[in-house]
Amino acid sequence: MSISLNPKTFDELPISKGLKKALHNSKFTHLKPIQSQTIPHLLAGRNVLGASPTGSGKTLAFLVPVIELLTYSRTRPNYGTIAIVLSPSRELALQTFSVANTLMKELSPTVMAIVGGQKGFKDEAYALRTKGVNLLIATPGRLRQHLEGGYVKLDHFQFLVIDEADRMLEVGFANDLYSIFEYIKSPPQTALFSATLTKDVEGLMKINISKTPIFCCPSDSSNVETLQHCYSIVPLIDRVSILARILTHLKSKRIVCFISNRKEAEFLTRIMNAIDISCDCLHGELNQAERNLAFVKFNRNETHVLFATNVASRGLDFPDVDWSISVGPPDRVKDYVHRAGRTARNEKFGQSLILLAPNEEIFVKHVRNNGIKIKKIELTLSGLEEINQRIENAMNSSRQFTQLALEAALGFESSYQARPAEEGISFDEVDMNDVRISFGLEPEGHI
Repeated sequence: MSISLNPKTFDELPISKGLKKALHNSKFTHLKPIQSQTIPHLLAGRNVLGASPTGSGKTLAFLVPVIELLTYSRTRPNYGTIAIVLSPSRELALQTFSVANTLMKELSPTVMAIVGGQKGFKDEAYALRTKGVNLLIATPGRLRQHLEGGYVKLDHFQFLVIDEADRMLEVGFANDLYSIFEYIKSPPQTALFSATLTKDVEGLMKINISKTPIFCCPSDSSNVETLQHCYSIVPLIDRVSILARILTHLKSKRIVCFISNRKEAEFLTRIMNAIDISCDCLHGELNQAERNLAFVKFNRNETHVLFATNVASRGLDFPDVDWSISVGPPDRVKDYVHRAGRTARNEKFGQSLILLAPNEEIFVKHVRNNGIKIKKIELTLSGLEEINQRIENAMNSSRQFTQLALEAALGFESSYQARPAEEGISFDEVDMNDVRISFGLEPEGHI
């Protein structure tokens, strides 16, 4: 079988007519760089280590070869699990499942998502045991549970995908991954994708494969052509009111707004709603039903701003996001890359803005040192007095706002003190009274 190593369209790929038709029906025609680089190698049976930021098209980069393997080998449900895709979060796993399910709708192989935090473990186990599932899309913890219960049949297992491997390790899935590897008797074909390639990620690739992987990294992958990076220096004392003014000005846009801690995200969500900015909140302490509701409401345009902690900065596919706004610097540049990747997806234009206090401007140097082109903009925002008055009125309307603001200030302090020292941003340079005033509170010691 002849495979072009530089295909431009899905029609050029040596894949089944059924899969080509499914791709065409889903409006997938041209390959993105990560897809063009990885799919030919994966179709040829090679292992791949792909460096690819969020929003670059990596989901199809591994799903197309996986589905083609299942189709070409005439896989039947009773063969058991032939391929597994591991995702670091429930939301990402379910989104990957949605794409796979659409592409496989008219094909014979079966697909199922098994994720933690959902009801239905017994139903999943029953389906795995009695019906057989050819493609499993799973979070590591849930897959480990099913493997330990003997519910996953791996007699014909051939293909392992680890999506967002760096995130897997960051959130503590290493032990689950190593346990999963113990159930895999023969090294499968492996595709590992990661936005950042650390020694730990590369070490993960070496554990469970027999052949050296092909390294695929589209050039200048940090600079998506349709994504504009910018930052603005704003006094900490005015950060919340300036943010409110920006969100009011961008009221017709879809915005994901990243916050460093849960308490601050909750306060900002409540106070912005109180001044008629339609928004919701997404963080790791929400239960699955609450997370799903926030996700659905934003995707249906019932809210136009989503305040999110890092739980939402990786993998989640929010359609047509116009702006990614980071309120304060992320802990690391790689976190910023993931946040910015919420917008400018699927070749659409998007903008990423970081609001920085004067002592935080050093973060821009780190961004540029990573090859990202970012420009400074001056915010000419009128109407801050009106915004401040509306925030003050909201604060005075309920003691609950004061309590939320106090908790937000504590959350800010805690997360700031936990910042990596190597970034050069110190809590010693922060005036907490500026933070309190920004949150609508009186300065400490005020009578």
